[in-house]
Amino acid sequence: MFNNNFFFFFGYGELGNQMFQYVFFRSYLPKNSIIITCNINEIKKFIDLDKNFKFIEIKNKFLKLFCQKFLNKFFMILSKLRIINSIDTELMQYKKFKYEGKKVFNKKGLVPITFIYPRYFQNEFFFRDEVIRNLKFKKGSILSAKKFMKNLPNNVEPVFIHVRSGRRNNEYKKFKIFGKIGVDLPDEYFHECIKWFEKNLNDPFYIIISDNIEFTKDKFSYLKNKIYSKNDIFTDLHIISECKYGIMSNSSVSWWGSYFSQNKNKIFAPKYWYGWKSKNTHQGYAIPRYAETIDPNIFLEKNITSK
Repeated sequence: MFNNNFFFFFGYGELGNQMFQYVFFRSYLPKNSIIITCNINEIKKFIDLDKNFKFIEIKNKFLKLFCQKFLNKFFMILSKLRIINSIDTELMQYKKFKYEGKKVFNKKGLVPITFIYPRYFQNEFFFRDEVIRNLKFKKGSILSAKKFMKNLPNNVEPVFIHVRSGRRNNEYKKFKIFGKIGVDLPDEYFHECIKWFEKNLNDPFYIIISDNIEFTKDKFSYLKNKIYSKNDIFTDLHIISECKYGIMSNSSVSWWGSYFSQNKNKIFAPKYWYGWKSKNTHQGYAIPRYAETIDPNIFLEKNITSK
């Protein structure tokens, strides 16, 4: 490992992505590291940051944009010339497209600072179990989630349904993965998973969670036993973790919520994650090992056949 303690990371992503990045830092970087970043605004509201690591946050939106759009590129050039140290993941190849693998590469440079490439580190290979066990969550969101769960009807089996709509600029319909536009899941994926719970649980009660609840109401109007969560994202993540049963979307919030569940029983996840339209897993090893996967493509194929 490098003998310096100054690290620069100008990554992207919201709460779930920041969780992956944060646990990577804690697992991989030495204690007393000073991390200059613009990507901890959400996670610091969710957990108490480890005091053994000092985070210097860039808050100004124009300076943040400058770091992400321009300084990243400049630091990449410096790292390739071996002027500064760098940390990067391997890049896997699918056709002409690249995505993150599971290996980490260190390159030493002349100047004792380290640039961390703006990756997501979205799999379990990038963090230690010890780091996860020592995470300290903000108590407010935990208490809100437990209060929400206590208000559910008695003697029911809670089943979370997490639908990521990409509310902000409708980005889930615009994401381009392996040349295919849109990573949003077909409604039939959720309906097919619901059929399993209707058949195998005595009293399933559905907790519908989304970044856009209005977007979900028509989809699940046929369900009698349900509730729509109107909580913030921090409480919603803890609500997911309180459930033994659930239906994940291809979202890092789904990933972490189900990961933190202590009593997983039946959790469904979309096969291939973001790369489902190409039938190739994007982000390498992102799909949780405990989940049962459903291929969303089969529902598109059925629709095409029916037409």
